[in-house]
Amino acid sequence: MIKPMSPKDRIILALDVDTLDEVRELVIELKDYVGYFKIGLPLIINCGFEAVRLIEELGGKCYYDGKFHDIPNTVQKACINLVKNNIHFFNIHIQGGSKMTTSAVKAVKAAAKRLEKEPPVILGVTLLSSFGQRSLTEE
Repeated sequence: MIKPMSPKDRIILALDVDTLDEVRELVIELKDYVGYFKIGLPLIINCGFEAVRLIEELGGKCYYDGKFHDIPNTVQKACINLVKNNIHFFNIHIQGGSKMTTSAVKAVKAAAKRLEKEPPVILGVTLLSSFGQRSLTEE
């Protein structure tokens, strides 16, 4: 498990940008101050894992904010691919259930061992920040 080694390791910068040039600029400027660079769906869809490779080449570490929530087999395969692509940590949505969560953890550990890598940390998302009281009680 990745443990924070310094205060910087507790800082995550959301790369809410659309281009690799913007990623490059931010990582070069902030890599000495930021522990992890968060990649979300918009950047992954626009630039793919080129964004991850660029961050890595520039000396940064990646957090993938995908909030996986699907059938266990699909999530398992996605998680294995994150290990292969050097993601340092990522999240899954725990509403996917215990079977999905357990299979994701087991798959990550097995893939990391097979690839002789440190397994990424998996965060469990319980509730999206966009949810308010009305969403919780009326929807």
